[in-house]
Amino acid sequence: TRPRVMNAGGSNASTLPESLVLRGHIVSAADQKPAALYHLITRPDAGRSLVFANTRDRVEELARFLKGRGLAAEALHGKMLQPERDKSMMKLRNGSATVLVATDVAARGIDVNELETVVQYDMPDQPETFMHRSGRTARAGAVGTAHLIATPFEQEKLKNWPAAKSVQWAALRPPT
Repeated sequence: TRPRVMNAGGSNASTLPESLVLRGHIVSAADQKPAALYHLITRPDAGRSLVFANTRDRVEELARFLKGRGLAAEALHGKMLQPERDKSMMKLRNGSATVLVATDVAARGIDVNELETVVQYDMPDQPETFMHRSGRTARAGAVGTAHLIATPFEQEKLKNWPAAKSVQWAALRPPT
């Protein structure tokens, strides 16, 4: 597959692989996001997942939420010491963790083979960040899915980004 070139809104064009599927899930309110996240990453085709949140507190909160529901989830953020970060990454790579919840700062340079799913739990502030997060999956010809969980307000913001034009949007009513 050849990369598809997308302009993320600035002068720098970035590429996203053609094997990447962008799916947007609209929830009616922010308090539905945790259930939506759980629903997406426990689907049979989810595989290993990387979840992006905008703050360290949100990363810790989501990792606790997922662990409390029996998932092998790890946190990764800038306040963690390097040995802790390495341990979280090792667990995702060797399969002892199926979900890594991370901030953008910690996720720079992450390259995990067989990472089937990316979920943007919090909306990024910049189109370039959207591209960077989405591009963590579907690498080296593999198929991958990047999900966005958005309220209607967040969806309106994203719709104006050229990089988000190919997002397939649908309402999501997560099970309670």
